[in-house]
Amino acid sequence: MQDTFERLIKSLGKLLNASLHVDANQSCTLLIEEKITVQIEKDHQEKGYIIGAMVATLPPGKFREEVLKNALQANHFFPKMGTFGYSAHNNQLALFYLVKDPDISAEKFAEVLSAFVAKALEWKQALEQNQSAPSSFMDQSEPVKPPPFPFKS
Repeated sequence: MQDTFERLIKSLGKLLNASLHVDANQSCTLLIEEKITVQIEKDHQEKGYIIGAMVATLPPGKFREEVLKNALQANHFFPKMGTFGYSAHNNQLALFYLVKDPDISAEKFAEVLSAFVAKALEWKQALEQNQSAPSSFMDQSEPVKPPPFPFKS
């Protein structure tokens, strides 16, 4: 019997015209444009799904400091499509996103995945060009904050 995660991955595979499956580690790994690897898995509390990617290796020095400063600032922008982190184990900038809806449709998940991948690739490309952040980030003067009390009309 397939669980919801396996069904989601199979349905996502159909939408993407790819043969996707859940591996022995209960995750699904996608190689995007032979540039970036994205991993999808259930969160540990089974209340949604985690999408993650290692964006780029950051060598020690001033450049890494600037990248990490910009990535931390990017974490405060709204709307948010992922949160940056740093893996000291392999000196890599990481991006991850928690999808909080355990019953999300494959179509909606594909939209979220697409936005996530676009952000990861944008940052990867900038870093490969020795920029400490994408120009779209550098052009923003201040994060847009969500309203403290969202109103419904």
